[in-house]
Amino acid sequence: MGRSPKSIEEHIANGTYKPSRHDGRGVSLEPLEKLPAPINLSKRAAEKWEEVVPAMLSAGLVSVVDVVILKDAFISYDIAQDCLEKVNAYQSYGEYLSELDKIKQMNLLDVYKEHMNRFHKIMMKFGVTPEARTRMRVKQREKDDQDFLKELMGNG
Repeated sequence: MGRSPKSIEEHIANGTYKPSRHDGRGVSLEPLEKLPAPINLSKRAAEKWEEVVPAMLSAGLVSVVDVVILKDAFISYDIAQDCLEKVNAYQSYGEYLSELDKIKQMNLLDVYKEHMNRFHKIMMKFGVTPEARTRMRVKQREKDDQDFLKELMGNG
């Protein structure tokens, strides 16, 4: 297996950049400003979307191609929360287990764990979990005139 190709930035830094050879390498996607929740998400999943995705957008972690995988993540989140609500409807965990043995139904806690694990794995790809954030490098925002004014006024 060969080594992965250098990025355009690496070639420019090393002085080996040749437009005829390196142009068009990779696709650059601009981050989005706003990304509304897909219309077919449940109310609970859409609320969680509105809570999480705007922060991801402001950090520049999401582009238009990420919508499909994010939608899957929030569908899994909704399924997991639905299972948890059904388990919590019982008086106790022991009562739930005794009912589970009687009716031989699918263990809702296993389904909950499966879908929450899927949700967390997808979110880790976007750096939304504490563990994933330790491995991320985000470019520092360049200061603009407003930042300079805030520093002068002591609000920065």
